[in-house]
Amino acid sequence: MSINKEDKVLYIIGNGFDLNLGLKTSYNDFFKYTGILTMRKVVEELKKNRNIENYDEAKLNKFIENLKKHNILIDENDVYLLKLKKNIKMQDTEKIRDSMYSFQRKIFITLKSEKTDKFIDDYGLFVIFLILMETEKDNEWQWVEEKILSYIEELIELLSNNFEETAMYIKNNLIEVEKKIENFINTIVKEKDVKKVKKIFLKNGDKKIYENLLKLFEKKIEKYFKNSQEKSEELKNDIKNIIYKIEYINFILQILFTDFEKKIVFESLNLKIVNINNGEKIDLKEQLHVFENEFGNYVKKINEIAKKIIETDFKYKEIENINDFIEIQKFSLKKIEKIFSNTKESKYVINFNYTDYLDKIAKKVNIMEIKYIHGDVKNVISNKIFKNDDNRSLRFKKTRDKLNVNKIEETLKYLREYNNIIEDIKKSEQERNVMLSLNIIPYKLVKEIILKIIDKYADLRESVKKLIESIQFGSLGIEKSSILKILNNKIKEKNKIEFEIESIFLNLKENFEKDIEDYTEKINGKNIKKNSNIIFGIDKIQIKNFKNELKAFIKSNRRKNMESEWKQLLNEHKFTKIYFYGHSLADADYTFFEDLFNMIDITTNSTIKLIFLYSKGYSYEKNVKKLIGTYYFEKFKSEGKLELIEV
Repeated sequence: MSINKEDKVLYIIGNGFDLNLGLKTSYNDFFKYTGILTMRKVVEELKKNRNIENYDEAKLNKFIENLKKHNILIDENDVYLLKLKKNIKMQDTEKIRDSMYSFQRKIFITLKSEKTDKFIDDYGLFVIFLILMETEKDNEWQWVEEKILSYIEELIELLSNNFEETAMYIKNNLIEVEKKIENFINTIVKEKDVKKVKKIFLKNGDKKIYENLLKLFEKKIEKYFKNSQEKSEELKNDIKNIIYKIEYINFILQILFTDFEKKIVFESLNLKIVNINNGEKIDLKEQLHVFENEFGNYVKKINEIAKKIIETDFKYKEIENINDFIEIQKFSLKKIEKIFSNTKESKYVINFNYTDYLDKIAKKVNIMEIKYIHGDVKNVISNKIFKNDDNRSLRFKKTRDKLNVNKIEETLKYLREYNNIIEDIKKSEQERNVMLSLNIIPYKLVKEIILKIIDKYADLRESVKKLIESIQFGSLGIEKSSILKILNNKIKEKNKIEFEIESIFLNLKENFEKDIEDYTEKINGKNIKKNSNIIFGIDKIQIKNFKNELKAFIKSNRRKNMESEWKQLLNEHKFTKIYFYGHSLADADYTFFEDLFNMIDITTNSTIKLIFLYSKGYSYEKNVKKLIGTYYFEKFKSEGKLELIEV
């Protein structure tokens, strides 16, 4: 069949497109880079050691040894460890429980990514759910998007049911709670009667707390009875995970709220956690935006490398850190050209990815226009990496930020002192030069001026020394410190200053002032981006509960601008074919496909063809049937309107 040059085709591409080209954009790659996978392993160790019944020093030593395997090194003089050891020796169960809680809290909230230099709480509340959930589908972001719904629903449920009181009860009565849960699950398995089991569960302990816990367990119990393949061990893990979520969320809330003795309420309609002691608020929507922006910054790094490879005609050997982000043997122009195989067709792309490197290569494969439906890396807010102190405040990170502001302000004080001395030296040297230009030289006066200059250079050396010290112990980088050291060496070599270095110091001062501004914004809660340019989310068909509360998380509601743009694309062009490549076709994008198929009138339009491209070893048929229905799959196939092609 000959192809008309005027033929217009539409490509709809998803994350599988980037993955096939070797770009490490899977959730697993992101988790690895951010340290979430390591954090998950550490948390598993914490969970194993949370119950302190019959706990002894041998168990503690084993616990610490296992932490070392995940690069968590505990100082033998750590105050929490020493307290725990002391209480173990005394065999005081209550004190062991309290000190183990504090010890584990410290470990959890100081979990840190080696590559990003960020602590666990810097990733927002969503990270807890990712850490506690077992991964189900390799490398598919649809898994994460599916979990967004359960994350929000669970957070609403957890926070709506007397969260703080429940968290404190679990802390103080963990052995009792775990025993009751164990008996609860065993009785469910044995009796198969939920009502009877609930009555037994509520008999001992705080009835109000256990009623709250039952509300949280209900879905897991329903799932157990509905699914014949569900095992009692899985039910036990699911319910225990709820307990851990309560504990770890509480740990992070103790960091995010500056008032340690917080008293929180949950505003369910606008999804905000409020500390009524001081009015501080944590917005759940913003917490998701934190995670979106973190991923956006990760993808931005990948995208920059991909663009660099394209710009250097796929010569990538000297590109720094490339292996962290791209499997270089897979990323090639030939591969891209193969996917967009027919260069005669005018191609239009609806891209679900956040990478925009295709812009660089569009002309070569005859791509006329690309619509980025879920945002792209162009507008990602760059994450400023602050140098965090490993011994940060365990109560709240804002205290750390306030300390950093003080350190920077101290540095600025010395920098201003330096500037003043420079000005004095300049004036004195001008005076000296004037004196030396006179026919009759007042030697005494000149000598005084020279001595004054020498003294000022001594002051300058002292000022630079203070600057270096303040930076070394502050939050600022090595680069700035190096500039100061170079300058200090120049002053030592000769009583002479190269004043062109003033411009460096001016920039330095501006940087310091910007750092103060950034930290101040963090302290005042302005560090969270309220509207992320990267969109994760859910589809309206996925929502069964909290329909009003979850409107803000529906993807089609968040991408209103892009909705009109891609729909306009369909209205302006008559497409002969629609290619699908690397898209999961999952429920999270159901509304998009519904609108697409309605607009092209898929059931009656005889001029359009649907072509599903897929990589070797991956079967697309099941997903396609689910998307368009088995009946239409068979009908379109027999009519020649549908093809599945391995590329």
